Amino acid sequence: MRGPSSAYLEAGTLWLALVVDAEVRRGPLPEYSHTAFSVSESALPLFAEKLIASGIVRWQESETPDSFYFLDPDGHKLELHSGDLRSRLKARAVLRLSDATIGDELPMQQGDGIIDRRR
Repeated sequence: MRGPSSAYLEAGTLWLALVVDAEVRRGPLPEYSHTAFSVSESALPLFAEKLIASGIVRWQESETPDSFYFLDPDGHKLELHSGDLRSRLKARAVLRLSDATIGDELPMQQGDGIIDRRR
């Protein structure tokens, strides 16, 4: 649905409500928190190229070629990532997060990155 001051988008079980707000901030918050969207490895450079051509602001340079970080027009931090949550958490666990927790504050299994609640 789209109206003069709002749009509602749906992808699978995720839905977003975008609403015009005269009081919205005009820049990013100083924290790292952001929303990430999974895209295919082949689509990531195409999306990044289109965003760059449109004049989008990048809020962080990626250390790896599998992510592209940018701001939406209201300053929300977004990421396109050519992988899924499992691959991202696994990579972060290997890098440095041996004491990290996910979800219900259960410790991550070393080298896994995803909690298997059946254990």
